[in-house]
Amino acid sequence: MRKTSLLFAVAAALASSPALAQTSSSPRVTTSDGTMVSRGETMDNTISIFGLLGYGYYSQTGLGLGVRYQKEIVPQGLIHGASIHDEIGLEGGLDWTHYSFGGGGEFGDFSVNTFTPVIGAVWNFWLTPQIAVYPKLDLGYRFARVSYPSNFPSDFGSGNSYSELFLQGAVGGVYKIANLALRAELGSSTLRLGVGFNF
Repeated sequence: MRKTSLLFAVAAALASSPALAQTSSSPRVTTSDGTMVSRGETMDNTISIFGLLGYGYYSQTGLGLGVRYQKEIVPQGLIHGASIHDEIGLEGGLDWTHYSFGGGGEFGDFSVNTFTPVIGAVWNFWLTPQIAVYPKLDLGYRFARVSYPSNFPSDFGSGNSYSELFLQGAVGGVYKIANLALRAELGSSTLRLGVGFNF
């Protein structure tokens, strides 16, 4: 009986420890009066995997995959209110998209595969502990590989590759379920649907 009482006493002391409270999984911020309060969820240390629908590449649509990693750089954000919190982060990753083009005439169709490393700034606004919306701006460098039919004239540059630097704006939303984040993002040339894993 004494051992059980002692264990309960130790557990209660640890639970009430300020040091332990500050390392809990719930993100916290300091208000203007110095009080630590919970601020709900976060996208810090989140890896996201997306399915892509590209629609702004030379008026064609394509399908692909993408991966992103997000890291907070301003955890407390710029808005210090009781009903909403925000965070600013960097998100980088890689997209792959495949486009098929008609119009090859007697030589058939051709395709383009793009590989795009990107990095961008994202501003998350948490409307509730589970729901966030965000704008973001990506800087990307697209590498494209064009695959022509085997009978395509060689003087048209069969197997051409090219690259380009670009900026892309996007808006998105997040719905958190425990350590999972369901995501939808609409950019100036791509629609992304995916899931993120927070660790």
